[in-house]
Amino acid sequence: MDIKEIATNILINFFVIFFSIMVVTGVLSRLQGVDTINWNIVFSYMLLSALTTLPEFVFYSKRELARLEWLVRHLICLLLVLTIVLLFVKFAGWSMVISVGIVFIVYMMSFTMDFFRSVKSANQLTKKLKERYK
Repeated sequence: MDIKEIATNILINFFVIFFSIMVVTGVLSRLQGVDTINWNIVFSYMLLSALTTLPEFVFYSKRELARLEWLVRHLICLLLVLTIVLLFVKFAGWSMVISVGIVFIVYMMSFTMDFFRSVKSANQLTKKLKERYK
């Protein structure tokens, strides 16, 4: 991946992570009978979303990654995200189990969406190559 693709993925994943956390928070708040969400929490989620998208720079490579390299980089990225979340949760004073669970689910959603975007672009490239070399 080149730096432009990574920057695009980081921007997309920021919004996916932020809005997913906001939706989960909104649903859980309604289930607990809370009608409003504090702006401090919203900005904390923005900061957390921004910090957890930064480890995607691990995927920067000048050449195409092999499958094992790709898997190792995803594991490193997941560990970095969990480390950031744990530090953030500790300093913010949030519930550890709920926060890590929510972020892990959101990270997996982001990973799945990224996977499907990659499959879609790979299919488009394959189709263009087939048309070109007919």
